[in-house]
Amino acid sequence: MSVRGTAVRAVPALAALTTSTVLVVIVGAVLPGLIALPIFAAGVVVVVVLLCGRAEATAALVLAGARQPHGYEVASLKPVFAVLREHGVAGDVDVRVSDAGGVYAARFGRHTLIVSARMVRAARTGGFSDEHAAAILTHALGLGVRRFEAAMGFWTLPWVAVRAICRAAAEALSVLPLVSLAWRLRFVTAAAAAVQGIAEGHSLFGLLTAGIVAITYLVPWCERREQLLVQRHGDRFVLEHEFGASLAEVLRPNARDPKALQRVHDLQAGGRPPKVRELTLVPTGTAN
Repeated sequence: MSVRGTAVRAVPALAALTTSTVLVVIVGAVLPGLIALPIFAAGVVVVVVLLCGRAEATAALVLAGARQPHGYEVASLKPVFAVLREHGVAGDVDVRVSDAGGVYAARFGRHTLIVSARMVRAARTGGFSDEHAAAILTHALGLGVRRFEAAMGFWTLPWVAVRAICRAAAEALSVLPLVSLAWRLRFVTAAAAAVQGIAEGHSLFGLLTAGIVAITYLVPWCERREQLLVQRHGDRFVLEHEFGASLAEVLRPNARDPKALQRVHDLQAGGRPPKVRELTLVPTGTAN
């Protein structure tokens, strides 16, 4: 990944790690030492184990809800992996199945590939051809190994919980026009808090408030950019292994906005630069 991509990915990761660590310290300070110390030590041990690449299947089950595939699911995926091997894509991966979500495949950790149960059913019932399913798996496999994902996922569980609570609260309060307007204009509140804090001699408090509000803009933007970079990287891998047309056929029914349509076009065209056409107006008749 490029330097820009690394920076974009580092911002959400740093925010998640910092917030989770602060929450762990706060909760640990409140709990009695005889309870807090064993829990913290156990958490550190789990992180070390995951960093070493161990217990990845358990982590996929707990963190991503991905279970071991049933017998019929293994049988359904065998011809798909045969297509992948023909194109030189399939590696040594441990396939897990998730019952949540739509049709997708995602890389998890070092050697785990999570496949949605809906995609497996589509491959089994003829909703997808083996080439279509192989294109989806190729996109996921093209993202490569994510060595620290399992450990990051475990340590940042407090961050995930806080975000889920905040999103639920935001959805519940979004029906109130004033609250929704205040959230959209939160940069005004941040600027006012920073100016007031500095004017009253509490510069640290004012800058901290402004920084927290700035993070609410920066983290979502970085996450969107990271998703776009990951998507482009996976698409390039798909094109390199000649699955572009198959992935385009999978994406076309749900492509509505211009960016999605352009992505389908690029995959269908095989990644070749578009030909420039000059449009000219040709008269079809002469006015009387």
